[in-house]
Amino acid sequence: MPGIEGLLNLEQPRHATLVITDFAGAADIAGTIRRALQQSASEVRHLDLTRAHHAAGEDLLAALDSLGLSPHCHYISILAILCQHRSFGAVRALQDRLPRGDCARLELPSLEMGFQLSQAQHMLDIVLKSDYHLQDMASNLFFEALASDNNYNVDVTTSEAVLHIIDNKPWFQLAGKLVDGESRILPGGEVAYTGSCIDGALTIDGGLLATPEAPEAAPLARALTALSGEFQHDPVTVKITGGSVLGFESKGNLARRLTHLLSDSGYRRVTEVGISFNTACRELIHTWPASSNEGCPGIHIGLGGDPDPDDSHDRNMLVHIDLITPRGAVNVNQKPFMKLA
Repeated sequence: MPGIEGLLNLEQPRHATLVITDFAGAADIAGTIRRALQQSASEVRHLDLTRAHHAAGEDLLAALDSLGLSPHCHYISILAILCQHRSFGAVRALQDRLPRGDCARLELPSLEMGFQLSQAQHMLDIVLKSDYHLQDMASNLFFEALASDNNYNVDVTTSEAVLHIIDNKPWFQLAGKLVDGESRILPGGEVAYTGSCIDGALTIDGGLLATPEAPEAAPLARALTALSGEFQHDPVTVKITGGSVLGFESKGNLARRLTHLLSDSGYRRVTEVGISFNTACRELIHTWPASSNEGCPGIHIGLGGDPDPDDSHDRNMLVHIDLITPRGAVNVNQKPFMKLA
């Protein structure tokens, strides 16, 4: 089902959609979501953090009553559309206190990355055009193929490079309809692996998405973002052994510049291999860090830390980088799953 109704778990009794924003001019954004759900049974409410000044989950929980929502009576789907680092922890704390509900975060360029209201409107448009039913179907096909062998073999072929993942560690579904207790970043539409059994090479000829985990990481994230449009002209091959990056190679100087920016040893660990199939994310955006780049049909690998700025991990890894290619083929246990020209 295309549109946001396919994302939300609307079969839940007394379903409510809580739109949380943290930037000026968000009333139109909330209004767009309200109109998109006007034919559904969901009760739509808007919580504007710029007015409420809530800093903790307890404050947000108390604010629900003023919005006519009861956590014990409603199933609450949170749609958090955020551009400020401080908002992430409060939204997570709120979800942790909900007995029933889920959370989808549309992460916008942060204020330090030059947030503009038009970017929020563009990203919401992609979310509304996403086909979540189709994503569920694609995910089911992938996991059915994966389950055909206890020690699965996922091969990714790009240009003249081949990447192998041979393991039995579970993959994650970041696609389709939300389920109770789930938290996901939108637009989404991928299956992902976070283990270390990754060997071979991957050629990146699409672009990248650089997400700063803290405000002080914005300069590095901006420098990386400036490289995004160059991959299509100077593809970079990433060589990987045991989940560790051995190096970057390209015919031009892009690999050298990437190596210089990612000199910290923390960027030598592959934190994710993602296979994406969100048909609403076909256009890679190079001028600003659009989360839709990660959902672009194709393959991406993640380097550095988690994009969640409040997760507890090594604070030396302040930028999460997704290196993206929209071309390649994926085989699961020797059977074709996806091929993109």
